[in-house]
Amino acid sequence: HLCVVCLWAEWHHRGRLSSGQNMSYFIKVNCETFGQVAMKFGGPLFRYLQIFGILLVSEIEYLQEQGTIVSDMNLEKEQLIHLAAQAERYSDVAAPKSAPNKFTQSLSRILTIKRASTQTES
Repeated sequence: HLCVVCLWAEWHHRGRLSSGQNMSYFIKVNCETFGQVAMKFGGPLFRYLQIFGILLVSEIEYLQEQGTIVSDMNLEKEQLIHLAAQAERYSDVAAPKSAPNKFTQSLSRILTIKRASTQTES
């Protein structure tokens, strides 16, 4: 989860990345294209991403105000999972009251599976 915050806020590289293993994998995401695609798709996914982004940037700002040096490595996995769960709850509250569509049902299943796998890892 390297530098996820750059998807939602202007971010300047902080630190130096190296791998302690023989091989590492990474993907590059064009932040501007990510935002454009999310806006174009709209609906529940866009609402969820908006809320998650607000929560993530808020958490980063809070950590900085507390004197924590925030790096490109972002928050701990547990913190990201907590923010994702909060975003899901807030997104549900903000959603128009209608029958769930196939996308929201799929997203709900994915998040349930992720929560279950996280709980078994603990």
